[in-house]
Amino acid sequence: MAKLDLGGVLYPSTIAKDACDAFVRGDNKHLMLCGAHGTGKSFAAYQIALKLTETTDSANDIVLIQGTDTAAEISSKLAQLRLMTITGKCKVAIIDELDSATTAAMKQIVSFYNRDEKRDYKDRIAMIMTENDERPGNSQYQKLRDRFQFVRWDLPAKDEIKKHLVSSDPDKDACVDACRSFRDLERSLK
Repeated sequence: MAKLDLGGVLYPSTIAKDACDAFVRGDNKHLMLCGAHGTGKSFAAYQIALKLTETTDSANDIVLIQGTDTAAEISSKLAQLRLMTITGKCKVAIIDELDSATTAAMKQIVSFYNRDEKRDYKDRIAMIMTENDERPGNSQYQKLRDRFQFVRWDLPAKDEIKKHLVSSDPDKDACVDACRSFRDLERSLK
């Protein structure tokens, strides 16, 4: 089990760590974290994006799109993202809770992704998507998922969580604060 060197994120597996490390190195531009609600996917996505951009000023480098946003809000954020990528101001987009997006919003996201894929690899925007469940029946969703590095993001084993929480690691509070499940598990493991 491996822990990120930032923000107190605890990877659920070595496979997940390797995939996220490859993303940060630029080996791939698209990462999808999939797992149950409350496992820390959103927190991990944000911390990975910060590591990728090497900044704490996310307003200039990271665009966050929520799957729960309306189609109009997503359209507006994608338009902002297009402008930011043209000017080189945006380095990474996080699309959180993709499984909550409406069909219309999903079409907009897929369309944006397809346009970005036509750019030179080095100029493409890095994207991290999170989802709470897999929707294999949705063709727009499947088109996107098939082109992303898929990472299963489940809770680590209780022993690993306990080891992380009781260690002298100064980042343990960030981990506990960021993920309700870790707080609940910490109480149950005492």
